[in-house]
Order: sequence, then C-alpha cells, then structure tokens
Amino acid sequence: MANDDLIRRVADELEIRTLIAKLSCASDEGSPQDYGALFTEDAVWRMGQIPGAPKQFPPIAGRAAILAGLNERRAANIGGPGSHSRHAVFQSIVEVDGDTAKARSYVAFYVELDKTPKMQLFAVYQDAFVRAPDGWKLSAREIEPA
Repeated sequence: MANDDLIRRVADELEIRTLIAKLSCASDEGSPQDYGALFTEDAVWRMGQIPGAPKQFPPIAGRAAILAGLNERRAANIGGPGSHSRHAVFQSIVEVDGDTAKARSYVAFYVELDKTPKMQLFAVYQDAFVRAPDGWKLSAREIEPA
C-alpha cells in the first residue's frame, strides 16, 4: 500500500471513529440539528429486540424521521439533556472500502447518572457510512443484542 493510500485510509478511519463519538454525544446532549447533520438524507435506523431497552422502536427511514425519533425519545425523557443518561461507545472495528465503510461497536446505555449510575442496556451498533462532500455520514445503524 502506497504511503498516500495508507494516510488516506488512516484519516478516514479516524474521521469515522470521531463520527461515531459525535453521534452519541449529539444524541445525549447536542441539538437535534447537530445530530441530524451526521446522517445521510436517506439514512436508516433500526433497533432490534434489546433486553433492557426502555421500549422497542420501529425502524426509521430518512433523516427527518430519525430527528422525529430523537425528539420523541427526548420528550419521553428516555435520553437527551436532563434525562441523566449517556451512551458509552467502545471497541469499534472500522473497515473502510473507498467511499463506503462499516463499523461494529459495543454500546452501553447508562441511566440515573444523577444517583448511582446503572447500565440499562448493552448492545452492538452495526453501522454503515458513506463519504459525502462535507465528510463521512452515517447511512445505516442497526442496534442488536450483544
């Protein structure tokens, strides 16, 4: 692999790892606009039957619907500012293939951070990304049992 190719691949992987972190931070404490800007317009978000999940959510397609889902979760105080909850994402394996990429990450969702924090769920993110003119974007997220 030529040095330029290696540098590009490492930079892409770092940008995707940063995007994974930004998604969790924006979900927990960012504005809906900041969160939405991290997705492609036609992104898909799916959550399977996850033990410990506060509720089951139907698949969501499209950035606007994903933002509506975020706002629904925030209105129900399931997540977001004031909910005393946070996502912790770790052990991401990122595979870049040109202008697309995949990642598999573990995620823990903690609640009651204003008391003694407890882990409400542990799951796996199966993510797909595409390179956009303004950087990498999440095009699909499947949340599965760990």
